[in-house]
Amino acid sequence: MLLVHEGGYINHPKDPAGMTNLGVTKKTYDNYYNTDIDEEGMKQLTKDDVEPIYKDRYWLKCHCQELLSGVDWAVFDYAVNAVGQAELQRLFSR
Repeated sequence: MLLVHEGGYINHPKDPAGMTNLGVTKKTYDNYYNTDIDEEGMKQLTKDDVEPIYKDRYWLKCHCQELLSGVDWAVFDYAVNAVGQAELQRLFSR
């Protein structure tokens, strides 16, 4: 459901996130897959490439599967769009 709202490839010079596709930055992709993806690779990302990142880094890290329906989505959306990884670790570590 989230990917319906995430856009395609963008690399705007004024965006500090740099190369981004399907809502995933190059830095996030590289950290997750332990790689150094190039621009062409970023442009070619598919849902299958980014879904594991969303699941592992946001859904599971925030324990969304344990939350009530509706609350799970709100927490997931917040995690993806509003906070950094350090904040997620602080908020949802057990």
